[in-house]
Amino acid sequence: MKKIFTLFVAAVAAVTMSAKTAESGSCGTNLTWAFNASTGVLTITGTGPMTDYSTDNFAPWYAFNDKVTSLSIEPGITTIGDYAFFGLTKVANKVAIPCGVTAIGKYAFDMCVAMPSVYIPYGVKTIGDNAFAVCAALKYVIVPYGVTTIGQNAFAFCTGLKDVSIPATVTTIGDHAFRNCTALEYLLDFASTPQPINAEVFEDVEISQCRLCILVEAEAEYESHPVWKGFYVEARSYHGVTPTDHILSYDFAAGAMTVTGEGSLPDAGNNLYSVAQHPSVLDPRFQVVTLTLSEGLTGIGSYYFSNYWSLTSVTIPEGVAYINTGAFANGYSLRSVTIPRSVEKLINF
Repeated sequence: MKKIFTLFVAAVAAVTMSAKTAESGSCGTNLTWAFNASTGVLTITGTGPMTDYSTDNFAPWYAFNDKVTSLSIEPGITTIGDYAFFGLTKVANKVAIPCGVTAIGKYAFDMCVAMPSVYIPYGVKTIGDNAFAVCAALKYVIVPYGVTTIGQNAFAFCTGLKDVSIPATVTTIGDHAFRNCTALEYLLDFASTPQPINAEVFEDVEISQCRLCILVEAEAEYESHPVWKGFYVEARSYHGVTPTDHILSYDFAAGAMTVTGEGSLPDAGNNLYSVAQHPSVLDPRFQVVTLTLSEGLTGIGSYYFSNYWSLTSVTIPEGVAYINTGAFANGYSLRSVTIPRSVEKLINF
């Protein structure tokens, strides 16, 4: 009798073990996921595209949707799949999508209501329908240079969203993309020609109370557009002259910035934005991919080119003698820096 009872207990234990929900597995050909129940962290690692999911086939970690409190997406991933993190309502960390990702699928972060910020890297081309819908805790969104499409309902019902920056490369903004973004205060659009939109894009948003910051050269077209003209339009010029008489000029359509002039660029002070902070969307440096420094430059001051999140490469011209601390700090996309023989002092740039 004792033997039979022992076998029965063993059988129940085996059934219990097999019924236990897996806490790790595959989410793409070369991608894996793991959930740490003790920390609440969901981690995605590997290389290549993520599997697309749906309401008929939720992501495997959806079983822990009320337990995941932090999301870590590691470098190497190239797409964020449809419905990937749908309904993870307890995720409360500041999420950084890694460089190398080219597309954010539909409903990818839909209903991540507690997520306070998300870093979208240079290289992303499309933001899918409903990708960030009902992310009520989001306060700002910087859409990086290179994105061409913001899908339907992409940021709908982001009721805490105050500031949005849109690059010149965006040509399509889907219907209801910013529907019910009732807290919207600043919208910065770097396009020289207004994107073709209808009123449904900003449905239930008091656009007359929202500042639309545009390029001076585009003012006439925005002011005559049937929807865009409804904003409080504010035209800006970003070209300027520094206190050291260096000329800064931008070509936002090309994602380019040029610095001309002689002598050294001054120390700028440690005023770093990280992906965990709330930067000003009015800052043009987030849209710069290429930086040209002219001959005649002799030095680059501390933190002068910090926070150029989308900057990919820099060639320092011959004649520069020093590059001070943090000159290119927080260059998240920076992959190549060419340093000339003339540089004599290089301090943790």
